[in-house]
This record gives sequence, C-alpha cells and structure tokens, in this order.
Amino acid sequence: MSEINFSGIVTAVKNAVSGSEKVENAWKNAGEMVAEFYGTREAFEEVKKQFIADAIITAFNKNEQELVRLDLPRAKKGEVDIYETSRKARKAVIDKAGKYFGRIATYAFGKTEKPESEETESAGEVTQVTKWQKALTTMLGQVEKAEGVEGVDLIKFHAQLKQALSILG
Repeated sequence: MSEINFSGIVTAVKNAVSGSEKVENAWKNAGEMVAEFYGTREAFEEVKKQFIADAIITAFNKNEQELVRLDLPRAKKGEVDIYETSRKARKAVIDKAGKYFGRIATYAFGKTEKPESEETESAGEVTQVTKWQKALTTMLGQVEKAEGVEGVDLIKFHAQLKQALSILG
C-alpha cells in the first residue's frame, strides 16, 4: 500500500469536491430541462413509468438494466432462495430508479408540500410524537456511547428507552 501524505489527501478532497459540484450542476440542468419540457409536476408524473424506462434505467449499468427487464418466473421447489434474491435485487433497482425520478422532479418543480391535516388536534399529536421519537433516538445514541456512568445501569436504561420508543410506534 502506498504511503498517504497531506498533499495526496488535498488532491483527493479537491477532486471529490469538484466532482460533487459537477454532479450537482448536472442534476440542476436536467431539472431545468424537465421543468421547461413538461411544464408541471402533474404532467411529469403522468409519464413517470415511461420516463424511468427511457431516461433513468438506461443510465444504469447493464446488470441493473437486465434485472429490470427480467421476467421472474414463479419459484419452484428448491429454488426459492434464488428467486427471492433475484426479486429483491430487481426491487432494489426499481426503487433506485424511483428515487432518481423523485430527485429530478424536485430539481424541476421543487419539493412537494405535504397537505395540512383538517384536524388540527391530530396534527399536533403527530408533531409531538415525532418530537418524542427524535428525543428518544438521540438519547439512545448518547447512552450507546456512554461508559460507566456512576449510579446508572446503562443496559437497563437503554432497554427502557427502546421500550419507550417502541410504544410511540
């Protein structure tokens, strides 16, 4: 293995940053073109499947493209593991394509706003539950990193935090 020096680190970081900026600009440009061509998010969403097939899947590597095109037969006795593995891999590629579609839509039309709940009380409860979940998750992380806190059984405390988090859903 070659020796790592500061100059090499600086070069690697510069390449990563400039590459990241190029990628970001490519996403912005693609978003602008999509917005100009389709006009509205609704029009873009109407052609989602075809757009994914034509513009996104074709940018994936050959193996991913084949997985999407593959018609998976029903699993036969003894072939369940192979079938499940192929099915999961195919689903992962399709999910990846969906995420890229969403990313393009966001660059083109901005983030979608979530509709406000008609019932303000239930919306308030959801917000409070979310705050509690965040707080408990943060505490769990802190407890996992803690060592030897005097007078506290960290294992028991960790278990109780997890239980509280599971109660919240």
